[in-house]
Amino acid sequence: MAARLERITQPPAPNPEIPHYEGGYIALDSINVLSQPRQTFEDIDVLAQDIAIHNVLNPLNVVELNKAQSQKYLNAINSIWETDYKIDDLTPNHNGDETYYILVAGERRLRAFRYIAQHYEEFETEFARRLGQERRVEVRIMRNFESWEAIEVQASENTHMRVPPDDEAMFYDRLFAARKSKDPELTIAKFARRVGRSADAISTALRFAKLPKDIRKYVKQGDITYGAAVEIQRLREGLNLPDEDLTYWVARASVHKRVDDFRKIVSATIAERGSDQTVLGIFTDAQEEDMMRARIRQTAAREFVHGAWGHIRYMDKTRRLLEEGRLRKKDSQYSLRSPLRIFEQHLRQLELIMPFLAELQSEAERKRAQNAIESGRNILSKLIPDTPDDPALPEKAVVFQSHGETEKLL
Repeated sequence: MAARLERITQPPAPNPEIPHYEGGYIALDSINVLSQPRQTFEDIDVLAQDIAIHNVLNPLNVVELNKAQSQKYLNAINSIWETDYKIDDLTPNHNGDETYYILVAGERRLRAFRYIAQHYEEFETEFARRLGQERRVEVRIMRNFESWEAIEVQASENTHMRVPPDDEAMFYDRLFAARKSKDPELTIAKFARRVGRSADAISTALRFAKLPKDIRKYVKQGDITYGAAVEIQRLREGLNLPDEDLTYWVARASVHKRVDDFRKIVSATIAERGSDQTVLGIFTDAQEEDMMRARIRQTAAREFVHGAWGHIRYMDKTRRLLEEGRLRKKDSQYSLRSPLRIFEQHLRQLELIMPFLAELQSEAERKRAQNAIESGRNILSKLIPDTPDDPALPEKAVVFQSHGETEKLL
């Protein structure tokens, strides 16, 4: 009876002929890392500190492949990432059976493990000491998986990890192209199901990947969001924009931080210009130029002029804080980057732009503008004694007059 109960309660042994997972511990140095979706790895030392103290809940995922399977896997990876991995680049398992462990998920954790193993004496925890001395880590081993199955599992794992969307998009684009070359009937919907994503997410990723590399870099640098970049590509497709026009839209996207706002601008532009080009198609070159100038004027009024008035409102608020005594020496924001420096640059830019406004102004308006500039210079010279000709202000205290007393704001 006891023997029967033991057979019932124990899980069945995995069938070695079908894909399955097994848990275990393997040598840290036997795990091979190839190109994968995540391309950005930050704060590894911080993650290592956390793991050394709290251990890790999710073990690494590795696939175990024999030599022939490994070569197929390398061929697949090389076709996706345009790399040139060879079987000699892999480190074989330490059990001498000519099999290889290749990382499928958890490169950031693996880097943290290796960091701990190298600096284990600094962490002063039992986990760090054991890892540093034994150099073995817990893993989930994928056995009897085909190479493409393992790569699709890797893609599916990315839905549970914080992989930068631009890195993920490039991976999906390359994987889809490689799978499509083997299976011409493969649809986006079918591919999306295989990698555990929605068809919309895959379509968006493929759209992003079509952007020129020098535009995609703005996402990597954090200048624009992934969503905004996708909208730029939608605009590029909708209006057949040349690549040299895209940097203007990158600048627009950097101003409109909310993707929804930028999406509305893109949709309106496509509707407006698409209608001009495909429905009307009756404008002369001069009329097209007039419409373009109108759009530029609207952009200047909405963005540049708005920014100038924003600075004026900021200065007004600062003045009121000074008058109320809520902004004093100890908490003053004035330094070498003082708003006075901005004020001086406003004056310089006004002087530079005046010749271009000659046709738009009357003689009286020109004199009034010139008087305003000269008045600003006089005020600036009183606030900052001995202002040099160089546009950079001297690195010294800025003197303000407030309620009849002179107060230095450092």
